Amino acid sequence: MLFRMQTVVLLALGIVHLLLNGCFADGINRKSFPNDFVFGTGSSAYQYEGAVNEDGRGPAIWDKIVKNFGNVSDFNNADVTVDQYHLYEANGSGHINQAGIDHYNALINSLLAHIYGDALQALGHHSTERYIVAHNLLLTHASAYHIYKRKYKAKQNGRIGIAFDLMWYIPGTNKTEDIEATQRARDYQLGWFLDPIMFGDYPTSMRTIIGDRLPRFSKRQIHLLKAFKDGKAIGDRARSEWLYIVPWGIRSALNYVKNRYGNPPVVITENGMDYPNIPSLPIEEALKDDKRIKYHNAYLTNVLAAIKYDGCNVKGYFAWSLLDNWEWRKGFGSRFGLYYVDFNDNLKRYAKDSAIWFKNFLNVG
Repeated sequence: MLFRMQTVVLLALGIVHLLLNGCFADGINRKSFPNDFVFGTGSSAYQYEGAVNEDGRGPAIWDKIVKNFGNVSDFNNADVTVDQYHLYEANGSGHINQAGIDHYNALINSLLAHIYGDALQALGHHSTERYIVAHNLLLTHASAYHIYKRKYKAKQNGRIGIAFDLMWYIPGTNKTEDIEATQRARDYQLGWFLDPIMFGDYPTSMRTIIGDRLPRFSKRQIHLLKAFKDGKAIGDRARSEWLYIVPWGIRSALNYVKNRYGNPPVVITENGMDYPNIPSLPIEEALKDDKRIKYHNAYLTNVLAAIKYDGCNVKGYFAWSLLDNWEWRKGFGSRFGLYYVDFNDNLKRYAKDSAIWFKNFLNVG
């Protein structure tokens, strides 16, 4: 995310029916999007890597959570998950760039030395700690950006973004109380983290309701942050109880970001839907994920409409996820991947129909 001049907002969209009146009657593909638009797939180190006791890997918060009985619905953990730490070559080939590894080791060491000792504070009462954690997350991220800008940007010309998990809300009726409740939900979900970066403080609705439990930014912190410039369920449900398929919601959400925050560049870092993991289902049947193909086609159609017809500054779309993997409290109960992982046969990978569709989508012409 570039400060002031060019802010990149990264959105992880999970819940977000509009007929586009034949705007893209011939279908869409890679060539429908701007030349600099980036496509990819999302992954997560904790959900993919495994190797929990190897090469100095330290404990993570989730290591403790998953060991408490009942916290994961299928009682599995991420100690191995899809073992990407060892099986990465199953997803492609390439050479190891030792210079790149050395660089990131140096960067991480610098961040550890300059940020965490200063920015993280002890947590207090349980009713305030979530706000302190979020507050420090924002300050730490801003500090990381400034270190990068000062020490590495001139040489690398890179950009740093911040990813937000965005759920889109709409009012159930046109009543004032419903409209106000919808805005509060948006404030507590996206505004909690993006308002301080764009405006220098938390949303007014949060200040009013939370009061003194919500930390305040110093003038210097406001400068750092602002210089660091991503109700009721509707639609068809995917496997997860929180994930509903409403493609027009992504267009509405992108327009909200455009209108409220000054149309910053946006990269959609995660968007996808899941099937249930049915161990008895033959692999050849599990590879047939037509619903996922329709899902991505519909969401990408709305993203394209937001770009072409609404002027939203969207720069990329990353499908969640490359592989079926360990999905937090659902364990291995959900399959989000474009590639099927056989958890009963050495974690072998198989391309689903959606992976083939994406390949054709990107390689047309």
